[in-house]
Amino acid sequence: MADVDRLFDEFAAAYVRGEQPDLVAFVRLAGEDGDELARLIDVFLRVAPAPEPHDDDVAVMRARLEGEPGLIALRRRRARKVDEVVADLAERLDVDDVPRLKSYYQRLEGGILDPRRVDERVWEALRGLFLTNVRAIVRPLTTTTGGSAMAYYRRGGEPIPDLDRPSPAPQMELHERLAAPLGASPPERDELDRLFLGDD
Repeated sequence: MADVDRLFDEFAAAYVRGEQPDLVAFVRLAGEDGDELARLIDVFLRVAPAPEPHDDDVAVMRARLEGEPGLIALRRRRARKVDEVVADLAERLDVDDVPRLKSYYQRLEGGILDPRRVDERVWEALRGLFLTNVRAIVRPLTTTTGGSAMAYYRRGGEPIPDLDRPSPAPQMELHERLAAPLGASPPERDELDRLFLGDD
């Protein structure tokens, strides 16, 4: 329980300072006591006064209302180009395959990757890069019918509504499923794949 108390104190202190503590990361740090920590934080957030919104929060919310993913808005507020962000990420994550990393980052930024599968190391790198809790900003795009979230983002266009349908090979990305011969096994994932797609 001592670790739970310490983690709760750290979370509460960061929240009161106006930061955006990463709830998921704190719960993971608590290990088997994660449920207890989540309960304490839930009670705390119900009674704690809401912090004043930061300029970043306002910009992200406005972007979402306009149909633009929040991380794109945040990157623009930081005046960072995609290639600059990817180069920084490659260094922080020790990744050599920069073109493939760029593809993964752009899909995450655009809301077409499941953020639940993204490795903690990626979130930590993005926090260090943008100086905020990026995990709280990334939201999968929804379809026009309010369906799940894994739709392609196309500026000025509509999300593709069929991407949330169950697939015989859900672990494969759409382009992999279309390119693979019928009945073929999905390609084995390497470390970069696992950073963004998880292990299964």
